[in-house]
Amino acid sequence: MATRTKTTAKKASQKNVVKAPARKPTKRTVKTVNRADSMQSFHMAKSDKPFFTLQPDRQTVYWTILALCVLALGVWMVDINRRVLEMYDQIDRQNISNESLTDAEIKALEQDHNK
Repeated sequence: MATRTKTTAKKASQKNVVKAPARKPTKRTVKTVNRADSMQSFHMAKSDKPFFTLQPDRQTVYWTILALCVLALGVWMVDINRRVLEMYDQIDRQNISNESLTDAEIKALEQDHNK
């Protein structure tokens, strides 16, 4: 029988480890914010001019130019629509005049049909 021998565990060689000095915890300051002060940016701003004034300013000129452009384009579109409808009416008149037969043409067709 073989006897079992005990093996001794080899100890890891200890190296001289130099530890860094412990850091002191940094002091943190907490800034408290008053809740009422943080919401002041959402208040309604006072208007520097009254709403109903008759003094034209730069925006009045811009809106006037924009309104005139919109009205001019509207009038132009109505004019184009009127011209197109007049052309359709003219084409319809020509088709009706071409399709209508005179009395002489009707008699000639009846005679050809009776033969």
